[in-house]
Amino acid sequence: MKNRLPVEHFHFPVEKIKAGYYTDAYFLRTEEILNGDNHHPRVMMQLFTREPVVVCGIDETIALIKTCAHNPENITIHALHDGDEVAPWETLMTIEGDLADFAHLEKLLYAASKPNGKKVLTGKELGIPALERGKIELSDFSDKAFTITPTKLSQRYKEVPLEELLEMLISL
Repeated sequence: MKNRLPVEHFHFPVEKIKAGYYTDAYFLRTEEILNGDNHHPRVMMQLFTREPVVVCGIDETIALIKTCAHNPENITIHALHDGDEVAPWETLMTIEGDLADFAHLEKLLYAASKPNGKKVLTGKELGIPALERGKIELSDFSDKAFTITPTKLSQRYKEVPLEELLEMLISL
């Protein structure tokens, strides 16, 4: 059985997410209506992809639900694991619970389930032909630009080519 990364491994702007900062108004209105009418249907949301993919970021998605949903203890999640290969229309994850508890997460969950929903770089775009089908997904809830600065290695570390490093990460 594969282990999941602990929820504490991830850091989200919880209050902003719960307040609907990253959500379309109609998802917030859904919560408002359901709570206002004291109507709490138990629903199942199914996340899938339309393309063949290798799953990545599923533990982050689970952590997002467990951290940012209202009453996460009442939500049941079933999900594949990072590294699993998925065919088109195959279910990646199901989320079952009171819709009012996670409707505000729907836009974020939808973005996470579709290729290029977030900033995604392919092996081809990185100039690594051997990893042409591989994807690296950058997920950050910040709108600030970022830069990557190479680190100078000390003598006690062996430099590993990027292609080799990515292959090691994919095999985990």
